[in-house]
Amino acid sequence: MAWLFEADCPDCSHHWEGMQTSLHIGPLSLKNCATLFCPRCRHCLYYPKVVERSAWKHWYDEFFRSTAASSGEKNWLLPILARVDASFQSARWYAPNAIDFGELDCPTCGGRMTPLTAEDGKWLICPKCGGDQTFLSSFSAHASLLVDIDGFL
Repeated sequence: MAWLFEADCPDCSHHWEGMQTSLHIGPLSLKNCATLFCPRCRHCLYYPKVVERSAWKHWYDEFFRSTAASSGEKNWLLPILARVDASFQSARWYAPNAIDFGELDCPTCGGRMTPLTAEDGKWLICPKCGGDQTFLSSFSAHASLLVDIDGFL
């Protein structure tokens, strides 16, 4: 699912519309969810902050058995998932482990993806002037999309 939005840049008065897309990985819950996002492209990556090795392995195996993994999500997503999976190799089976991606670059623009908090959830970078004082003014519509090659929809 994707959300269409509108934004206005206070630096150059540029008005534009865009689309926020998302990708969910791992066993998620509302209480245990972290987000990385790209302020240029509005890609949001949702993942569990902490997960048991057993829950991760179950999700990871199901992901690779599903059609999602075979639909082309390999360029950006699979190396990330492999890195997380490798971090669980020596973990105890039912002990909670933090997921740490390190620094991730956006698959579309190459910019650094940053942690998303309630305070900066509406922050954007203006595509015209590159100003970083732009805030999302509103979401205007909801859209169903196909999964792109990097896994975002």
